[in-house]
Amino acid sequence: ALIALCLAVFLAPPGSHDDGARASMRPRSLGWADAAVVASCPMGDDATLRTTGSAGLVNSGDLSSPTTLVSGCAYDFYIGDKSELYLRIPRANSRQRLSVEWNLQYEYKAPTFAFTWNGQATSGRNPFTHVTDKNVMYADWQWTPTQHSGSHTFAMDDDGEDEYHCSPACQTHDATSKTGELYVTLSSWQAYNPVEGTVAVYMEEPNGYITSAQLDVVRSIYDANCANRLAGS
Repeated sequence: ALIALCLAVFLAPPGSHDDGARASMRPRSLGWADAAVVASCPMGDDATLRTTGSAGLVNSGDLSSPTTLVSGCAYDFYIGDKSELYLRIPRANSRQRLSVEWNLQYEYKAPTFAFTWNGQATSGRNPFTHVTDKNVMYADWQWTPTQHSGSHTFAMDDDGEDEYHCSPACQTHDATSKTGELYVTLSSWQAYNPVEGTVAVYMEEPNGYITSAQLDVVRSIYDANCANRLAGS
């Protein structure tokens, strides 16, 4: 069995479509991004999201000027009770998937992420109606983490019935996958406590193969652990 495994690893081509192997080999914790992404990530105060803005550096908390997130970059934030951050992230093409990573501190409940392709989502301030009920979140879809830290990817469905094809409020699904600005609201209205932590939002194409650099690492493991066994067989 070990010999067969060694042969499979050694002979695996760079284009091998093994999503499980790709996912397990790619570091996906906060702060681990490609060098090009890291170089473009905001630093210091620019990487801190605030609900009241910060002298124009990060203007979250303003429905008219949501902060544009850089995909794969980690942002620190603090949200008081009954507060929100207004954000957005561009989706350049229909192959890109949305992922969220988080590390949160809270007493009772995590904040809610609300997403929409149709303008900024907000609790009790629906830009399309006069309703002002603070117990209602207006969005195409909502999602709330169930743990203090982790990651989640919104999958693409072959039948197109997924978040990337949402009509307003996801009541139906459009034939064409959405691109452009995806608006993200991070809200504590349904959490009933302040929340602080770090969040990274990814909008990227899935890498369905082992990259050359990853394959080099696997082959070095093969040389160290498998080559001698195969030579003696």
